[in-house]
Amino acid sequence: MIPSDRPVPPVAPLTAPTGPLPDRLDPPRRQGPVAIPPAVPLAAPPRRLAAWLGPDQRLLGLLTLLPALAFLLTAIAPPLNHDVAAVLNFAERWLDGERLYADLIDVNPPLVFVLSLLPAA
Repeated sequence: MIPSDRPVPPVAPLTAPTGPLPDRLDPPRRQGPVAIPPAVPLAAPPRRLAAWLGPDQRLLGLLTLLPALAFLLTAIAPPLNHDVAAVLNFAERWLDGERLYADLIDVNPPLVFVLSLLPAA
């Protein structure tokens, strides 16, 4: 704090209010039934969204969806890399009768090969 030449006024002690609360804190009272305004009918929207958009807006909408579609396709069907190809090869060889971890040596756990049996079959 910064010292000041002015004296500090005394602080009155806090006391609980007595008596009724002031009117401004009372909840408002209604004087009768409240009239509900009639609903304004909304215009019926067109049956198809394409009817709202012009041809330029439709083309722009399709162009903006192309990157999302490309990402979705690569996420659903990722490219086949060498690890996946080796696991599928081991699963095919396991189906042909070779023994896993005896004839086929790999560091992947067995569940990887079990899950690869269906695509390999």
